[in-house]
Amino acid sequence: MDLPDTAIIGGVSFNLEVAAADTTLALGLSNRTLLGQDSGMLFVFPEGHAATFWMRDMLFDVDVRFIDRNGSKVDIQTMRTQRGARDDQLTQYQSTGPVLFALEINAGLAEQFGFQLGTVIQFE
Repeated sequence: MDLPDTAIIGGVSFNLEVAAADTTLALGLSNRTLLGQDSGMLFVFPEGHAATFWMRDMLFDVDVRFIDRNGSKVDIQTMRTQRGARDDQLTQYQSTGPVLFALEINAGLAEQFGFQLGTVIQFE
């Protein structure tokens, strides 16, 4: 499977960093100080995977889009930092069903650009 380097949502392009290996899936954007406004992290899961995220060691809030096999967003959630929280205190953010991808971008961009559920995301 060729992994994309760009996601286009409603005409807005995001440069992607892809997390597909177990180590990058678990680490994600942890311990990073920022994410560019035109950047995102794409998580690639096995077929039919119900995804769960948390904000361990995250230094900024992100919007996460859970994406199905057709490239449609099935859920959008804003994940908030929880500095100082123990692992057992971290909020878990779960997809509402099986997804192939999750895309994290800076919190607030979904609202700013008017992204809606069901909007198809194109990958290039």
